Amino acid sequence: MKASVFPHRIAPSVDVLAALAVLTLAVCGCSGSKKDPVLSGKVTYKDQPVKGGTVKAFPPDNPKEAIQGNISPEGNYTLAIPAALKDKELKLLVETDSVKQQTQAYKPPPGAPKDIKPPAPPGGFEYVEIPPQYKDPEKTPLKVKVTGGTQHEDLKLTD
Repeated sequence: MKASVFPHRIAPSVDVLAALAVLTLAVCGCSGSKKDPVLSGKVTYKDQPVKGGTVKAFPPDNPKEAIQGNISPEGNYTLAIPAALKDKELKLLVETDSVKQQTQAYKPPPGAPKDIKPPAPPGGFEYVEIPPQYKDPEKTPLKVKVTGGTQHEDLKLTD
């Protein structure tokens, strides 16, 4: 019978097991980190969906910290809010001019009748004219307090 190179089995010490547990938690990301709050809802004007554009959210004291999300053809929007803005009140802006610009960029082919209408923007988007106060950081009446987690806020625009 040959002699074993490793005659004894060595049981890992408690210190080694503790270090492995800490390392595993760090690598797995199981340290209890929280997800960023999510703000979502539907944008309507005169009880009809706003069919394109953007929603921006920002702290009143720092409009440069704006978070932006697109408005779908159904009027839905979603914003991922940084965790640093949790429990703060944010102002909201809505703009639809970006959809109008897509329509205005259309140039009819040479020789086409002058009364030809531009095609609708692709994807079901449609320009909806909204009151100008909703795109002005100083005049917007839209505000929301971010509570964390997933938060639903419908934006009902009025004249």
